[in-house]
Amino acid sequence: MFSLLLATTLQLAQAAPLPQFDSYILGAGDQVELKLLDAPELSGILEILNDGSSSLALLGSVRLSGLTLNQATNYLTQLYGKQLLRPDLQLKVVRPRPIRVALVGEIERPGLYSLTTSETVSTTGSSQAVNVSGLPTLVDAIQKAGGITYNADLSKVSIQRKLPGAEGSLKEARFDLLALVRQGDQKQNPLLFDGD
Repeated sequence: MFSLLLATTLQLAQAAPLPQFDSYILGAGDQVELKLLDAPELSGILEILNDGSSSLALLGSVRLSGLTLNQATNYLTQLYGKQLLRPDLQLKVVRPRPIRVALVGEIERPGLYSLTTSETVSTTGSSQAVNVSGLPTLVDAIQKAGGITYNADLSKVSIQRKLPGAEGSLKEARFDLLALVRQGDQKQNPLLFDGD
């Protein structure tokens, strides 16, 4: 059985399908753009440092790692509300960090992999490399790990994903890659997030 698991042991949340539009969780290495609409001089590009914080005008060091964009926007609005009369702001990711995923199970090269928006991958035994661009998916990760073994059951692939926040709880979802191959069901090839 092929599984895509988190590298660390964390408390497992109740098994539930991954939402179709899961929220991106900010982390070290992300670059985000902060726009304060009534104070453009305080706007700019921020990088989330290894400790999960960013340095912001008027606020100093603020921890953003582990928050979704909506949570970070609300948090910064609250913090800037103590300094500004109308803290109307927008926050967006301008350069996402490479994501790290752990692959275990019936694949050629299990291990920890780093995926970016532009990858060159090839499966074991194939002399041709495939260029993949865009956000990394489940199939992209499997290809980077050399493909599946003969014992793999493509109808039982699972992903565990960290939920936002510091609690470290996970959610798990199963996918049927046979449905992707046979019927072209793209819902069986979800985008991957850091820590999957």
